[in-house]
Amino acid sequence: MFHHINNTVAVQQLVVVAENQGSETVTLTQTKATAMGPTGDVMHLGQTAALEYLQLSNQPRTILLKPGEKYLLYQSPKTGWKLNQAITGLFDLTSSGPVSITVAALGSNDYWNNLNSLPLLPRDVHPRGTFPNADLWVDIYLSSEEPRKIELGKDQQGFESWLTGYDALTGAAVINRGNYGSLYHLTFHPERRTGILLNPRGLSFKGAFRGLDGNSYRAPAYDSFYGSRRAAVVGVLEPGQPGTIVYLPPNGSDAPLIFGLIPESYWPDF
Repeated sequence: MFHHINNTVAVQQLVVVAENQGSETVTLTQTKATAMGPTGDVMHLGQTAALEYLQLSNQPRTILLKPGEKYLLYQSPKTGWKLNQAITGLFDLTSSGPVSITVAALGSNDYWNNLNSLPLLPRDVHPRGTFPNADLWVDIYLSSEEPRKIELGKDQQGFESWLTGYDALTGAAVINRGNYGSLYHLTFHPERRTGILLNPRGLSFKGAFRGLDGNSYRAPAYDSFYGSRRAAVVGVLEPGQPGTIVYLPPNGSDAPLIFGLIPESYWPDF
């Protein structure tokens, strides 16, 4: 996953480059890929990219990389990348050997096959790093007669905790505050009819999810969520029938949110 806002007029393009770091030929397999931008509407960009990713089916594409060989996985449009515009993307990749994935911003005289000549971007407050075991599969058993909630995007809340990893450019340990890039597979096992609400808990939010019916939806369907007083209906669980939703934190939005689990007897209160 990559998400970057251009903060300098010297940059014209963003590229993603794979390189074989081993001594033998490596098979790199890409199963999903979505990339969008540049645009100044950062929240809409993140929502649309998440929606498209959730809608994609696996379409494997195989790339053979000889030792030391580089391959251009993505190059942003040649029309340019203006100041304060964002580019975002998500790729699913597996490899049979050691492969590095480099995300780089290029000026007009830079080339993707000569990245070693580029300076390193200084660290800032945003997550940057490699985070193992980022995707989660969680089974949730609903036996309570009372409304419940599941919190995502906050550290040490139930099963949720922020991912830890390392910055490949500096070697430093890093924390992914918000777990951006994680894919949540949440399977619910209800004893009674239960509605699911998506309620953002940050300042602003435009996201997406794959619903109980297997289709993917924007949340909200129009405009944006501001504050924590609005929610989107995700779906209804029927007694004894497990249901799964898939959620991906949208780039450009605040991460914290709640999935509210509301038994039917409480619906008039909501």
